[in-house]
Amino acid sequence: MSAGPGGVDGRDDTARARAGLPAVTRTARRLLSVSRSRLRPVRETVTPLGWTALGGGALFGLSGVLLGWTELIVVGAVLLAAAALAALSLFGRPLFRVTIELSPVRVVEGERALGRLLVVNEAPLRSLPVLMEVPVGRGAVEFRVPSLRPDESHEELFAVPTRRRSVILAGPARSIRGDALGLFRRAVSWTERIELFVHPETRRLSPTATGVMRDLDGRESSTVTDNDLSFRTLRDYVPGDDIRFVHWRSSARTGSLLVRQFEETRRSRIVVFLTRDARAYDDGGDGEDLELAVRASASIAAAMIRSGRAVSLLSEGVRCRTHTPTALLDDCARLVTDPQGTAGLRERMRPMLAGEEAPGILVIVGGRGIPVTELRSAGALVGRGTAVVHLESAPGMPARVSSLGDIRSVRLGALDQLDRALGVLG
Repeated sequence: MSAGPGGVDGRDDTARARAGLPAVTRTARRLLSVSRSRLRPVRETVTPLGWTALGGGALFGLSGVLLGWTELIVVGAVLLAAAALAALSLFGRPLFRVTIELSPVRVVEGERALGRLLVVNEAPLRSLPVLMEVPVGRGAVEFRVPSLRPDESHEELFAVPTRRRSVILAGPARSIRGDALGLFRRAVSWTERIELFVHPETRRLSPTATGVMRDLDGRESSTVTDNDLSFRTLRDYVPGDDIRFVHWRSSARTGSLLVRQFEETRRSRIVVFLTRDARAYDDGGDGEDLELAVRASASIAAAMIRSGRAVSLLSEGVRCRTHTPTALLDDCARLVTDPQGTAGLRERMRPMLAGEEAPGILVIVGGRGIPVTELRSAGALVGRGTAVVHLESAPGMPARVSSLGDIRSVRLGALDQLDRALGVLG
């Protein structure tokens, strides 16, 4: 007995069709992806005006044939012929050696930086004039490279804007070929991107200011050592002990050699946490509030590095390198505002402090938008043995030092106030 359209066979066909649907979908997606990758060069070469000419030519020509209008056929033929002639300008490819150089590769915001473009014709024949484009930051510079003989070179210089702290990308240098009508445009990249680091402005801190940010003699621990600063006790001499640490007066009194033992002195570790939360700044972190905060944080951390102190500069999801001042400032140049934050200051600081040794001093740097309750809660993340300092970025305001319970707060209106403000803390 055979089943009808709504019987068992019909249900089996429907089930098989549904089972095969994912395979068909995957195949269609794969074909679409391949076609997109194959057609990408065409899409990037034909300009919007070119697509208009091609589409208009085909539309007018087909309409003229269907309607029997000679005028439409002529218009379509003219558009397609213009596109065909314009496409001839894309044939052939120059053989250049192109170099981009930036000098210097690291500057302080506001300092001058120059770029250099060098184009050498390595083809055996004379090259055609070409337009060379170099993206620089958010803009681009264009140069007209003339016709070059074999092995002839052409050099261009350009200025790089360095008014604001950032990492500026220059390149890749691209040769642009196109037609006079603007229907086609082909760009060929000749170089990789290179970076220019625009460091934040910093200030060298005086010994008084740096002294506030550390314990002059360090912190004594309970670990006993044979060589340090803090004397603890005497013990019997053991062969191999340094003769310089023999306590001669006690040895003469007891009749046996006694040597000094010391308590190990540990250096205070300083942790600077710079919040990039847009809510912490009155201007949303897009103006001078964040910039002053970065400059102050970098100044403190760089001063500690130069004085040989252990320091960490942290921000949300970022641990700046602190093995050299240059590495520190390179990382500071990359810091940008985090506009999507919803967590409070304590939640932002917690994961960053989790991997740190207990610091002697914690410096929290932010703007005027941090509530006092959040600040106190964040300061409670460290033990009572840690001094907490709050550095408030408030451009244009007078410097002020105040107390928020156990937290010492410094309001900073300009970078020039940093050294004196830290000195007042002491």
